[in-house]
Order: sequence, then C-alpha cells, then structure tokens
Amino acid sequence: QEMGRREGRRHRPCQPGQHHHRGHPESRPSAERLCQEPSPLYSICAKGLLAAEVAEYNDRYIFPCCERKFIHLMGEHGGKTLLLGTAHSTNSSIHLIAEFGGSEYKMQDKAYWLVTVKEFLKLSRKEQAAMLVPHLGGNLSYGLDRHYDSIDEPLKKAGAIRFGKIGNAEVRLMKIADLVRVGLEEVKRDPCFLVSKVSKP
Repeated sequence: QEMGRREGRRHRPCQPGQHHHRGHPESRPSAERLCQEPSPLYSICAKGLLAAEVAEYNDRYIFPCCERKFIHLMGEHGGKTLLLGTAHSTNSSIHLIAEFGGSEYKMQDKAYWLVTVKEFLKLSRKEQAAMLVPHLGGNLSYGLDRHYDSIDEPLKKAGAIRFGKIGNAEVRLMKIADLVRVGLEEVKRDPCFLVSKVSKP
C-alpha cells in the first residue's frame, strides 16, 4: 500500500475478499506523515509524503467525486488497485468511470457534490436522507444490474491488468489510471457496459 516520493497510501489491513489501492514506492520516504480524514460516510487514513494531498478533499465534501476523490488523486501519482480474493464488485475505482463518464445513475447527486461535511452535519436527518437517496440511486425509475467484471476483458486486451494467486485467493493488480482510461473508452462505446437498466421489482 505504500507510496513513495510522489505517492501517498491508503492504510487498511487487507483480508481475502477485500481490496487495496496502492502504489509502488520509488524509494522509501525519509519521513512519513499520517493523515486521518474522518467523514460521516467515507473516512480514510493515508500515510506517506503525499498523504495530505491524497486526503485533501475527503473531510471537506460529503460526496467527493471525480478530481476530488482520493482514489483519483492516488491514480494521478501512479497508484494501483489490488483486488485480493474478490472481483470488481468491490473495486471503488470503478466509480470514477461512472463519474467522469457522466453515467446517468451517478449524476443523480451532482447537485450535492460541493456540499461540505460541515454543511451536511448541520442538516436535519430528513434533509440528510434526502441527499443520500439520489447518491445511492434510490430515486431512479429503474433498477441497476451491475456487471463490473466486464472490465476484465478490455483490461487484458490493453495489457493493463495482472492476474495471480496468493494462496487460494485470486489476485488482480492494475493502475487506477489505466482502469479509468480503459473503462471510459468502453462506456463511450456502450453506456451500459458496466451497469444496465432493469425493471424495479
């Protein structure tokens, strides 16, 4: 998970069925900083010389998206996603494809992207819930069939993913920037490449 001179790191124990976003250090930093950014929804802890930069927006906006998302900031510095014993259903980097690609279901809460955490916490529970519904796509007239693993094939064709095993756990390793680039190319050709519309039950 460690990121070197030009990188930061997301710091969390990794167990089978979970994933990490990480970068390979050019060299070990001579001094590291720990940056903990609490959030009512998405708290993170980053360690490294760029920890503060990576976590910059996490405690500022309630729904940090696109350029403000810590995963994007890690990707800008060569950060990678490691999926251990799980597939892309738990790959948070996938959300960047939907956000940068303007996917309809992710645009539902765009009006709230600049709402700060402080502003959110001042709202009543009813007002907070009203913001969370579109954030989770609950206001859509249709359901969502997520098939994120479709990204594996184009990533393989682009030579942008590595597969392996640690014990019995299957491993996927890819650069965040490559995932987003390849994903955006696919979504441009087919808006339903990763998420299809289905009838609500």
